[in-house]
Amino acid sequence: MIEVHPCPEKAYSDGPQSLRPAHFAELVKELEPLVKAVIGPLFADYAAQNDLAVGEADLKEYCRRLAPAADDSTFADAWEQWKPGGGQWRLRQQAAAELALWKLQKSLYERYGGRVVCVAGAPPQAFDAMCAYVAEREQAGAFTIHDARLKILFWECLRAPKCPPLGGAEARALIAEHPADRRASRAAPAP
Repeated sequence: MIEVHPCPEKAYSDGPQSLRPAHFAELVKELEPLVKAVIGPLFADYAAQNDLAVGEADLKEYCRRLAPAADDSTFADAWEQWKPGGGQWRLRQQAAAELALWKLQKSLYERYGGRVVCVAGAPPQAFDAMCAYVAEREQAGAFTIHDARLKILFWECLRAPKCPPLGGAEARALIAEHPADRRASRAAPAP
């Protein structure tokens, strides 16, 4: 665990091992390229191996869920707007990105279980499952971090949730919720 304190010498505990915020920011900046180089390809491989690509049927389902009460002709009009050159093309691209992340997180959660982390404005992440998969891939030799210091920092950063993780039924419900339903509930006016 990395301790951060604005004035380590005045910290009630762990002062000698604490980092000042500026030093911590430098470490994060140093780690960022390493994390991107490792995590992105690992999860892209996982998605490909588990057939998690987002297809036209996935996008159509997302579009339909945004307007569940629409009849078939209204839905057909809405779907036309989602096609290339349509007025909702950007929403389609956002939906594809949300669906890809959701399918990945849901699959990881179903395989490894564990706790889920929710960061405002982002889909739920299968926190423990992601860590388990990365550890499994490291053990299998998919990647190696030779610098001992960077390896420790990499794992400390990866295993440090950005907010309190949720477990049990709450975690299962969050991971299972379709991203279009989540978007619709955020957009719905409060009663």
